[in-house]
Amino acid sequence: MIGIRADANEIIASGHIMRCIAIAEQIENSAEQVIFITSDHFSDTLLDEKGYKHTCLDSDWQNKISELESVTLCLKEYNITTLLVDSYEVTRQYLQALHDLVKVVYIDDMHMFVYPVDMVINYTIETDESQYDTYNDNSVQFLLGAQYIPLRKEFENNSNQIKSDFKNVIITTGGSDNYHLIRSMVNRVIKINSWNDICFHIIIGGFFCDEDILELESISSKHVNIVLHKDVKNMAKIMLSCDLAVSAGGTTLAELCACGLPTICFAIAKNQLEGVSAYGKSGVMVSVGDIRHDLQSGVDEIIRQIELLKNSKETRQLYAEKGKALVDGNGAKRIAERICILDMKVLFFQWDAFMQKGIVKAFDKLNIDYDTFYYQFPNR
Repeated sequence: MIGIRADANEIIASGHIMRCIAIAEQIENSAEQVIFITSDHFSDTLLDEKGYKHTCLDSDWQNKISELESVTLCLKEYNITTLLVDSYEVTRQYLQALHDLVKVVYIDDMHMFVYPVDMVINYTIETDESQYDTYNDNSVQFLLGAQYIPLRKEFENNSNQIKSDFKNVIITTGGSDNYHLIRSMVNRVIKINSWNDICFHIIIGGFFCDEDILELESISSKHVNIVLHKDVKNMAKIMLSCDLAVSAGGTTLAELCACGLPTICFAIAKNQLEGVSAYGKSGVMVSVGDIRHDLQSGVDEIIRQIELLKNSKETRQLYAEKGKALVDGNGAKRIAERICILDMKVLFFQWDAFMQKGIVKAFDKLNIDYDTFYYQFPNR
């Protein structure tokens, strides 16, 4: 059994859980079983909808050390041999304790410390091995760069048609919008008369506050070009119907690349800064940077960039091609394959040890030295 330790809630939103679901989907395609382990019940509905087995620790998601006893019992109860961990709240002590029990895979994009794990995944597009040269353990495997961006199956083999007519824009901040950016954006958009014929598709995340939702619903009821999308089941379908995206950092940016959708990106969380910067520097997207400290200026710049891209099909085509070249949508499959290989090594070792124990007893009865016999056959 492969375990996945991740959380989603109104503070961290659903990004961690969603990228783990993408990996879980591919792991189960390889006939491996998966179970999600969460701190609380915020993720229950989502995991139930996706059909994944899950168990709750009833722990403090911000204090991983406090859950060590319960997570250890969980590993034993479900016979978990490999654990994928996706959390920024981990400590070295926490990971080391887990590593003493099972194989551990960690999704990293913060470089917090040297992780005592078996495999590190960092799919930030500018990441390479030089950023992990402080690791002295040669047994640690690294899956680095855009080829390992974990996307759900719906983002495989997509191709967006860049049209001369500019009619649809998708705006998303992911699962939450703690800075109320979308509300600010929509209030600006409806005042631009020349954009009345552009449809703005607003993604309402599962952790949006009620006040924002109510105001957006009120605006949408009065303006036909403001369309709200809740509980989205197929994000790729919406993306492929649009001409441009405005998106916060995170895995959503890779999804947009896989769809070949030109994008204006921004950061509204610390963990989004590196990715948003990398997409901008590489020329894959238009980046307006960190807008947390001056939201109004950030909205102004986004509006300006929408107008520029609206008027240039050639520029939009260029961004679309760069995005598709960077992200092929098969990252989750690559990760799943490597995790399954890692897990198979664990199972093989366990089986080999079990078989050896039984065979040694049999050899003892025949007065044959097992070690001498076993190591005479290098191709065993």
